[in-house]
Amino acid sequence: MKKYIDQIYYEGLGKSIYYPLEKLINKINNNSVRKIINIILKSLYFIIALFIAIMLCYFTI
Repeated sequence: MKKYIDQIYYEGLGKSIYYPLEKLINKINNNSVRKIINIILKSLYFIIALFIAIMLCYFTI
């Protein structure tokens, strides 16, 4: 399952949006803050990607 989740975040928009931000987040020394920011960022990215997919389906129909 982790393979598929990684595929979502590291291909397409994730490669240009999420991956550079993740590199900056990984430089944070506090583990708990880094995990919280990472979860928030992944959730926001997922919502944005889902919104774009829905809008693409809506406008193509």
